[in-house]
Parts: sequence; structure tokens; C-alpha cells
Amino acid sequence: MPPIAEVLILLLTGLGLAFANTLASSGSALSLPVLLAVGLGPELANGTNRVAVLAGAAAAMVSFGRAGRIPWPIVRPLMVVAALGAVIGAVISEVIPPQSLHLAIVGALLVALALLAVKPSRWLTESGSQPHVGPTQLLLIFAIGIWAGFIVLDGMTYLLMALVLSVRLDVISANAAKAAIAVAIASVSLVVLAAGGNVDWMAAAPLSIGAVIGGLLAARLALKPAMARWIYRLLVLIIVGEVAQLVLADMRL
Repeated sequence: MPPIAEVLILLLTGLGLAFANTLASSGSALSLPVLLAVGLGPELANGTNRVAVLAGAAAAMVSFGRAGRIPWPIVRPLMVVAALGAVIGAVISEVIPPQSLHLAIVGALLVALALLAVKPSRWLTESGSQPHVGPTQLLLIFAIGIWAGFIVLDGMTYLLMALVLSVRLDVISANAAKAAIAVAIASVSLVVLAAGGNVDWMAAAPLSIGAVIGGLLAARLALKPAMARWIYRLLVLIIVGEVAQLVLADMRL
């Protein structure tokens, strides 16, 4: 592939990655296959992808912060426990290949789909209750941090669901909080992976430029009140699509 074509593909991929991650989740389902297709190995693709995840999340966080939609008193302790979990997950990823978690990924996606189906009204209307962070919420976000530190794929899905269903933020505030927590997760996991030599900075540069653009565009769109319904629909579509893809992959074996 000509270098210019590869750069353009990485730019567009980064844009799509951050746009999906900011608006709903699972942007890495787009970027990881592209990084593998341009010749990066699984470990290198995993590390390189974190650079763009961080860039897109940081851009979205700035946009949400300027709009006053990040509930910082709620978010700060969650950022700390998520970062601690991400360090553990990133260290694990240096030892255990992410492919070995295939069944766990399928199971987690099915649970996520069930949670979306049980009470859809929680995603579409204000809960009427005050957001709450206690030991249960801290432990849940810590566990999600481990998952996201190990393999970022679907980490934002579980984070958004935890913020809506457990912390009880409305969808727009949860998306804003998710961007800030994603910055914490991506920062610490990237340090671990970069220290292990698992980042291709030449590929990360155009990917991250695209991610900044995608994060800013999606954050602006996500701030619109009517977006809660579309975010819910997009989550359902993403999870159903991923489950179907994994099932089809198993059938081919």
C-alpha cells in the first residue's frame, strides 16, 4: 500500500474510532482490524491503538468540560480507581494474548445486551435519582479499568453502562464522564505498553490526528438533548453486530 494511502486510511480510522467511542462505544472494533491489516502485530496494534484512544478521549473531555457537562465530584474518584485497574490490565496484556479471552468477550457482550433490553427507559429518560458513588460503584469501575487496560475493545461499552445503570448519571452526563475516565485509563495503560515497546509511533500519529477530529465532532453532537435515544440505539446495534460477528467467526472454525 502506498504510504500516502496508508496515512489517509489511518486518519479516517482514527476519526471513526474516536467518533464511535465518544458517541457510544466500541470504536476499537474498527481501528484494531485496520492496524492489523496495515501490518502491525496484535501486541503492537493494541499499544498503538491506545494512543488514538487517548487523543480522542482527551479532545472529547475538553469539549464536554467547556460545556460544563462533566460532573467532576463524581468523576474524580472513578478516574483514580479506573486508572489503577488499567495498570493491572495493561501489565496482564503484556503476558496473556487478548485472543485468549474470546469466550469472556462473547459472554460479556451477551450480558451487556441483556442489560440494555431489561430497562430501556433508563437510557431514554432522566432517572430522577441522585448520582451515587459508593464501594460497589468504585469496585465496578475498577474492574472495567482492568478490562480496558487489558484489551480496550468494548471497555467503553461497559463503562457507559456502569455510569448510567449503577452510578445513575443521565446518558449525556455519562458520556461526558466516560470521556474523562477514558483519558485516565488510556494514559496509564499507554505508559505500560509504550515501556514494553508496543507502540508504533509512525502509525499512531495520523491515527491520533483523526481521533482528535472525531472526538471533537462527536462530543458536539452528543451534547444535543435528543441524542440519548440515538446513543441507546447505537449501543444496541454495536453489541448485536459484535455478537453476530463473533458467532459467525466461531461457525467458520
